[in-house]
Amino acid sequence: MTHVHLERLRAVRLERQRRFSDLDSLVRGSIGLHSINYASPYLSSWARLEAFDAKAMFARLNTGRGLVRLNCMRGTVHVVHTDDLPLVVAATGAAVASSGRRMPELKDLSEVELRRGIEAIQTALASGPLGTNELKAALPSQSGAMRYWLLAAMGEGEVIRADATHARNNRRTVS
Repeated sequence: MTHVHLERLRAVRLERQRRFSDLDSLVRGSIGLHSINYASPYLSSWARLEAFDAKAMFARLNTGRGLVRLNCMRGTVHVVHTDDLPLVVAATGAAVASSGRRMPELKDLSEVELRRGIEAIQTALASGPLGTNELKAALPSQSGAMRYWLLAAMGEGEVIRADATHARNNRRTVS
């Protein structure tokens, strides 16, 4: 039996993770970067790319130019390339939608009521992105459970997280 040192295994793993030449290939090649903590995708990118520009990544996430934040895999937030959205939503969307629908505020609603609620969110967002508080004001009947409504809508690929005004902004804007 061959004995492999743990340090060598770590070195090989790190080298594999550095095979990406730019941010797009990193995000697409990884199918997403974990982003439940706002700084996580920046640190992941910085560790894997020689020429990483955090301001450029923030600008792209802020405007949706190729990169978006999405509730997916295990329901946590990931940075995903827009070209991969259909694949990621198809693979993880049902679980995300289900997590919103399981909550007490939504679990007893019929499919028709759920569809109407998601359509109301889409209508409210038709003019452009809104913050969660703005969406709650626009849809008072859904305001108490807006987080769960958004999970249900995100899981169906109907809405995504949108722009942030600065890196420390934890205000969720959806589009």
